[in-house]
Amino acid sequence: MAEPAKAKFEASISSLAGAHPRDLTILTSRRRELRKIWTIGQEAPKNYDYAATFSARSVRITDLHHLFQVQCYLQAQPWCCVVRAAVKPGLDLANLKRRLIDKPTRNGSILKATLADVPREWVAFDIDNVLAPDGWYLPHRIVDFARSLIERTFPTAFHGAGFIVVASASAGIKPGAKMRLWFLLDRPLYGHEIKRAMLGAPIDECTLRPVQIIYTAAPGFVGMSDPVAKRVHFAGSGSGRAGGPGTSQGTQADRARVCE
Repeated sequence: MAEPAKAKFEASISSLAGAHPRDLTILTSRRRELRKIWTIGQEAPKNYDYAATFSARSVRITDLHHLFQVQCYLQAQPWCCVVRAAVKPGLDLANLKRRLIDKPTRNGSILKATLADVPREWVAFDIDNVLAPDGWYLPHRIVDFARSLIERTFPTAFHGAGFIVVASASAGIKPGAKMRLWFLLDRPLYGHEIKRAMLGAPIDECTLRPVQIIYTAAPGFVGMSDPVAKRVHFAGSGSGRAGGPGTSQGTQADRARVCE
């Protein structure tokens, strides 16, 4: 990219709310629960509520340990979720709808786009229905299982990098591995660039779309206990055990070197 064009591009990015590559855009619904709720005796959970309007804020991730802390916080926030996109400038952050492009209406007016696709230094991968041994989600097993899956099925760029693993809403209830893996990257990348690098990996590509909701709250349970004792786990580079952050937190070794 030529220098003038690059400068113009960077200026347009910096004018967006939450557009720094390490920013997480957090959306909060108007009392719509963005989590699944399991009830004893029922085969299927109550699904996520539909939310049309949100308030928006962002948090700038400093390192892998910080990302772990944010994920732990969001587990207890049933009205919150994350998107990859940044908020366009000049909008009411307390009254936001998710629109990536302008939308014409029947009366001829235009509903302006509210969100913009931006490159990020973080990525969340959704893993669903991958074969897994019984008890893969137990606190003493989940990190080792996730690391094995990464080394067997992910590009080598992710091998040895630190990550956060979060057991998703159906973990421990439905068969197969159901989890989300969060990584920091060595440089900002768009979702479509990551998608190209992940060809063949057992991921749901939906979390790479700019305005796709990435659900972050723990599920609820009625009349039954949560089969997953601990849902969020830290795995710094070189650390094979679950639990708190290790000595490598925040180092460049914790970042995946994608598309080298």
